[in-house]
Amino acid sequence: MKTNKYKKQLEEMQNQQALSNFQSNLTRARSVSVGNGFNGVTEVSLRGDGDRHLWAILTPSEVIELIYQLAGNIGCHIHIKPRDDFGSWRQWRETDIQSLNNSKVESINNLSRTKLEQKN
Repeated sequence: MKTNKYKKQLEEMQNQQALSNFQSNLTRARSVSVGNGFNGVTEVSLRGDGDRHLWAILTPSEVIELIYQLAGNIGCHIHIKPRDDFGSWRQWRETDIQSLNNSKVESINNLSRTKLEQKN
């Protein structure tokens, strides 16, 4: 008698878990779209099943934070440098420290190239 009660309770729990999984799949995003929201903002849209949509308007600084969070999530370090054309949202000026760091990186790259050329 106990085994029948146990089997019935186990079956009920499995059915509840299956229903819970099905309901959670209804709220999962199926695709992500990123677009220009004009005036320097970015629109991120998540499409779910049927007519379900979520969207967010992000400022440039929020986009940068999202990029860093995504990169960190996969174990990457990134260096962001804005484009030097009309497509940039605003004027980006390097600080003296950034300029110094960039020149150090360039000199290390040049030194590495020189050593490689000497070996060949």
